Amino acid sequence: SAVIGVSNHICDKLKRLGAPEEKTRLLHGGIRLPKFDYDPPGPRFDGETVQCLHVGRLVEKKAPLDLLRAFYAARQRVGSDVDLRLTIAGDGPMREDVEKLIPELGLSAHVRCLGNVPHERVVGLMQKSHLYTQHCKTASNGDEEGQGITFVEASATGLPIVTTRHNGIPDVVADWETGFLVSEGDVEAMGEKIAYLALHPEEWPSFSEAGRKRVENKFSLEKQTKKLILIYNECRE
Repeated sequence: SAVIGVSNHICDKLKRLGAPEEKTRLLHGGIRLPKFDYDPPGPRFDGETVQCLHVGRLVEKKAPLDLLRAFYAARQRVGSDVDLRLTIAGDGPMREDVEKLIPELGLSAHVRCLGNVPHERVVGLMQKSHLYTQHCKTASNGDEEGQGITFVEASATGLPIVTTRHNGIPDVVADWETGFLVSEGDVEAMGEKIAYLALHPEEWPSFSEAGRKRVENKFSLEKQTKKLILIYNECRE
């Protein structure tokens, strides 16, 4: 009666696989907004340290090694003007590779890996960070990110985002409005965007406000649940 995709990218794939256009429905994943207080990063910036955050399993499609290389490129760009740091929250099969690459890039003093953390702590980490950074890409076996709930959560708290044009992420992150999007695998471009935001904290408020408003309009669990109920009701008619 209906076919649901969580992103425009997935809906397009469903149609190419034969799903009728009139039965294909877009239904984004939503979050419980009251759990994510709007806490933009500007007021907590001390003028020196910019804290980046990655939350997610350490797997190929979330590309933690590309993120580290982009972070290294960003540090090269900002030089001594900013103390740029990165926290990685998450575990997975690539953790050993991540922990090996960090010292190889000379980032031991600037990157910390927390492993798995409870969701309540994720909210706290976002409220202590300044930028959300994640480099998603299509894995060698074809695996892709879906929509990416962490991007919704980060925007809800007010974090500007730097990530990739991958699957449903552009549905969440509006380029040059709530964050920056770069091509998959382009670590230099990602490093450039991270460095730009790190060096221009005066631009954070516009990204923060636009991100929160976008989540309220498009990604609240309440609104998405009502949309799902409408789809069910249409199927009954």
